[in-house]
Amino acid sequence: MVRAEVLRAAHTARVAGLHRAAAGGLRIAASLAAGRAGDSAFDREVLAADLVDLMLVCHDLRTGHGDPAELRGTARREYRPIGSLRLYGLCTEAVVAATGYGGVVTHLVDQGGTLWTIPAITPGGAERVPAAANGPVAVGESGLTHRGLGRAGLLLSGGTASADRRLGAGKAVRAVAASGAAWDAPPLADLWAQPLADQVTRAFAADTRPDAHRPAGADLLFLDATVLGAAAGALRVSTGDAHIDLVADGGRSLDNLRVLAGAAGLRLRVVARLLPDRPATALAIAVSGAPEHLSLPVDHHGRVDLGLDHLQRSHVVPTEPRDLPTHPEPTHHTSTGSEAAPCASTDPEHARRTSTEPGQTHRTPTDFELSHSSPADPEQAHRSPADPESTRRMVTHRTPAPLRPLELLLHRIALGGRAVAATSTAAREIAALTGNGLTTTASLLADIAATARDRERDAFGRVVRDTGDAFPLAWLRGGLHLREVNRALARRAWLAATTPPT
Repeated sequence: MVRAEVLRAAHTARVAGLHRAAAGGLRIAASLAAGRAGDSAFDREVLAADLVDLMLVCHDLRTGHGDPAELRGTARREYRPIGSLRLYGLCTEAVVAATGYGGVVTHLVDQGGTLWTIPAITPGGAERVPAAANGPVAVGESGLTHRGLGRAGLLLSGGTASADRRLGAGKAVRAVAASGAAWDAPPLADLWAQPLADQVTRAFAADTRPDAHRPAGADLLFLDATVLGAAAGALRVSTGDAHIDLVADGGRSLDNLRVLAGAAGLRLRVVARLLPDRPATALAIAVSGAPEHLSLPVDHHGRVDLGLDHLQRSHVVPTEPRDLPTHPEPTHHTSTGSEAAPCASTDPEHARRTSTEPGQTHRTPTDFELSHSSPADPEQAHRSPADPESTRRMVTHRTPAPLRPLELLLHRIALGGRAVAATSTAAREIAALTGNGLTTTASLLADIAATARDRERDAFGRVVRDTGDAFPLAWLRGGLHLREVNRALARRAWLAATTPPT
């Protein structure tokens, strides 16, 4: 019954042109169906996160908060004219989505240092990666393959691109092959000039944007690094005073990182994707090194696409293997007494701006292979983490122990409805939170419990259907508070792990 109502609402939203809300409704309906069928892929955290996203979009549409274009979403990706560009290949990334898509994404940089992408992702699995990498680039008639474009350049005229800087392949687009640039030459070298802390801040900021409006490469890190050795199944490198663990998302990348781990002292430039829930850990995409540090074939042009190329031990200077300790887990700490009441306001926007609560536990990587799921839509498959408009959301932030009573209540309501909160008591949890100084979390938990029971009855004692906003807004405030606390803690843990102590 609930799933049918969700599908009906999603169809109504699509007819009204509210495509982002419609996509969110379809994700929730799919999660409900998976949960009812006992599917092992069902995750209540995913369901709760999708419900928070959908309710927030609906709230912002009703109140007029935010960019209308982002809130409405689009039925199909819109490409707008961008004129002519001189592009330089950065790297080509292999993509294998858990939902049945595979291929590659080529990252490009223009003369101003702006990143662009050209994807080639189709239904299939890992077998699609070599075919896509060695297949022609769909933009223009350059004659380049994706693997070749990642090391060459492109002269583009009449170009089109979407809001996330994905280049279009319209009939009017013209492109010819051009020379590329080394990673230590302009404009590519400018990517490595940004301080690591600023790159981390940029990546976390990008995580808050809808995928269709998230700039290409916003979640990438560009590291000048020195190989230290293997650490708990990852390749540990030093960049300045910070140590970063590089992990792999597939067999080829795993083999290449193992080769690099046996060359301590090797100096590299690295392109990696930040993993928000794992401090000082990133997904390695490509590396480059000077000839005296990394002896590669001429056709590699001094760089290795870790998911596509095969790095041999003869390409690096071997050293004595070094096993390094894992990164220490962040310690728990609680705030005391200074939580204010803005999150208790009836406006969920306050919950987005006031989430400053206690520490968070992070799992240290224990294996090179990263569980790296991707959305079902081939146009979104190369994004990580997933976005509100994809057909499957990946929750990456772990909740600290003091906030778990709120998290559990939110999940139970998402699964069982309002009656779950109305028939249980949260007085003990509220008292514990208040005693620990987490007064905002306590007030949100109390608000959810109180509004869940505040229901009218008819003359026969039957519960009257509640059409008010008090309970939905209380649940949404709690969900937003939890989400923003987790994001803030993950960002702080990343910065603490990569910023040297003063």
